[in-house]
Amino acid sequence: EIATTWEFASVLDFYAKFGKEIYHKAKEVYRKHLSLEQELWDERDVFAFDDERIFSCAFFSAKQLADALSSRFDANGDSAGVSNSDYWLLADIHVILLKGIHPRSRNPPCRMNWVSMLKSKIQKSWAAIIPEPAPEAMLTVLPPPNPKSSSSRKYAHQMGYSESEFEEQEEGEEGMEDAPQVTEFELYNNMSAMEKLQCL
Repeated sequence: EIATTWEFASVLDFYAKFGKEIYHKAKEVYRKHLSLEQELWDERDVFAFDDERIFSCAFFSAKQLADALSSRFDANGDSAGVSNSDYWLLADIHVILLKGIHPRSRNPPCRMNWVSMLKSKIQKSWAAIIPEPAPEAMLTVLPPPNPKSSSSRKYAHQMGYSESEFEEQEEGEEGMEDAPQVTEFELYNNMSAMEKLQCL
């Protein structure tokens, strides 16, 4: 049971002590980030955090956290694994924390890029803090997104890939627009509840 672990208790303790500070900082940073998110991403993809949602990401119950850790998205994008769970709670907790770490980012943390930013933080800092190896999904290096896909190209540019990386990948790869590609989100989605908890 994930809720009986010391890692779970430490997350709840952290938010009990710093939840109010996280909430107020997140509201301040979110207002600055929203216009940038709307410029970078399709308007339909930008999630508008209201005050209630930001509050729920700083003040959540043990049951809410346990349910979020134990659920995942199914193939249709719906929450699966735990009935009535709020899968996005876990993602949004990360988004809010990352916004506090990167308040001046030109590519603000949001629901579309938070896994990439989380991976970067873990790869840089995990070994210096935790003796156990990081979850494999957080260490997996993925190739640049499909260069034949316009949506992938837009995303990749936002993630920092250069045009030359696309040109190199395009050579000799006819028809790759139909090839399935594993995404960072899918790698995270397939992690165990404990691995997701460790990433908090």
